[in-house]
Amino acid sequence: MTDQPFNKTELQVVQRLTTRLMRHQVSNVEKWQYYDEKQAIKNMGIAIPESMLNVESVIGWAAIVVDAMKERMRWQGFLATGDDPAISDELNRLAKVNGMAGEISTAVLDGLVTGIGFLSVTQGDESAGEPKVIVRSISSLNATFEWNRRLKRADRGLVLSVGEDGERITTLYTLNSTVEETVWPDGKKETKRFDHGRNRCSLVPIPSYLLAGVHFGKSELSPAIRYLIDHAVRTMLGMEYNREIYTAPHRYFTNTEPEQLGFSEADSPWEIAERGYRVSMMRTTVIPPNEEGDKAEPKVGSFDPAPPTPYIDQMEMLARQIAARAGLSPTKFGYTTSNPPSADAIRADTNSHVAKATDRIDFVDEGVSEAAYLMLSILHGRDPSVEQMESFASDWRDPATPTPAAAVDQAQKLVASGIVPGDSEVLLKMCYFSPDEIRQIKLDRQRSMSAQLLERIREGATAGQSSLVDGLANQIDPPQKLGNSS
Repeated sequence: MTDQPFNKTELQVVQRLTTRLMRHQVSNVEKWQYYDEKQAIKNMGIAIPESMLNVESVIGWAAIVVDAMKERMRWQGFLATGDDPAISDELNRLAKVNGMAGEISTAVLDGLVTGIGFLSVTQGDESAGEPKVIVRSISSLNATFEWNRRLKRADRGLVLSVGEDGERITTLYTLNSTVEETVWPDGKKETKRFDHGRNRCSLVPIPSYLLAGVHFGKSELSPAIRYLIDHAVRTMLGMEYNREIYTAPHRYFTNTEPEQLGFSEADSPWEIAERGYRVSMMRTTVIPPNEEGDKAEPKVGSFDPAPPTPYIDQMEMLARQIAARAGLSPTKFGYTTSNPPSADAIRADTNSHVAKATDRIDFVDEGVSEAAYLMLSILHGRDPSVEQMESFASDWRDPATPTPAAAVDQAQKLVASGIVPGDSEVLLKMCYFSPDEIRQIKLDRQRSMSAQLLERIREGATAGQSSLVDGLANQIDPPQKLGNSS
C-alpha cells in the first residue's frame, strides 16, 4: 500500500464516472422513494384540493413487487461440481466469514429497485483482524462503472461515499489497482493506493435483468408500475376526501340569508368556521330567498352521502393491472373476490413469477461467479485456472414454492424409481433443507453408521467371529501403514 494520489489519467476517469453517477442518481433516488413509500404525490389539482396533499397517503405496492421477487432469489453458498470439493469449501468458508449471503441479498435488492447492484471484493488486512478477502455490497446510489462489452465485466468502477464524520471518500477501482482518497471537513486529504496487479476490476456489477446493449440492468419498478402506483395514491386521496365531506349528511338552507345564521361579510375565515360549527357540526350550503321575498319559507334539507364504491372499483382495477404487470396474483395487492381462485389459477400466476425469478437468478449468478474469481485470486495469490472455476457453482434455492409434503413426496418417488440414490444430497436440497441443515444431516448419518458398525463388532466379538471383527474394525479405523507409525 502506498499514498500516491490520483494521476492525471485517473482524475479524468473519476470526473467522467462522477458525471455518469450524477446522471443516473436522480432516477435511482426516485425508484428508492417508491420502494420506501416516500414518493412525491403527482396531483392534477382538480379533484383533490391542495390542503389534502398534507395527508400522507401510502399504498406500499412498490415494496410488494420488489420483495415478492427478492424472496425467490436466495443464494445459499457454493456447490462442488466435481470430485474435489476443496475449492467450494474454501469459498464457503470465506462466504461465511463475510456474511456473503446477506451481502448478495442486499445487492439483489439494489438491482431489483434500480436495475443494478454492486459487490466489492478486496484484500483484507489480516494483521488488523480482517479476513483475507472482504466482500461487501455497495449501493447503486454511490457506485457506477465502465463496462467491457467483449469480456462482459467492468473495466473501471467508482464509489462516492460520505463517512460518519462528514469525510468524503472517493474510491476508484481499475484493472490493477484500487485507490481511495479521503477528504476531511477541514480540507485534509489522505490517499491509499493498493496495487494488486490482478488485471481485474474489484467492483463487480450485479444486474437483475439485462437487455441487448443495456448493461445497467432493468428495474422491477418500470414506468408502468410507477404510474399505476401514482394512480392508486391519487385514488386513495380522493376516497379520503370523499369521506371527509360525506362522513355526516351535507345540509343546505334555502330561502335564508347568511346574516340570519350569524354570518357577515366582515367575518374572517376563522370566525366563519366557528359560527358555521355553531350552526351545524357539518358543512352547510346557504341559498338566499328567491323572487317571492318574505313569502318564501326557510327550509332545511340534506344531500345524500356518496358511497366510496367508485373508488373501490377503481382500486380493484389498478390492483389487477399492477398484478398482471408484475406477474403476481391480484390477491397480493388486496384484490379479493367472493369466489377464491382455483388451484390451477394460483399455479398459473406462480409459474409466471417463478420463470421471471429464474431469469434474474441467471443474470445475478454471472456477477457472483466474477466475485468468486476475485476471491480465489486473492486467496491463492494467482488467477484461478479454468478447472478450478469449473469445480464449483452457486447454490440458489429453488424459486418455486411447493409445500414440504409435496417436496418429500417427489423425493420418495425419485428414490423408488431408481433415478436418484437414497443418500444423494440432491434429495435434501429438493426438500428445502439449508446448507447448514444438510451438513448436520450428513454428520448424523455418519454417527448412525458408526454406531451400527460398533454394534456389529460387539456382536461379532461375543460370537467369537474374529475375522468379522477385524473387517468391521478396518471399516471404522483403517490400519496405518508401518512407515507412518510412530
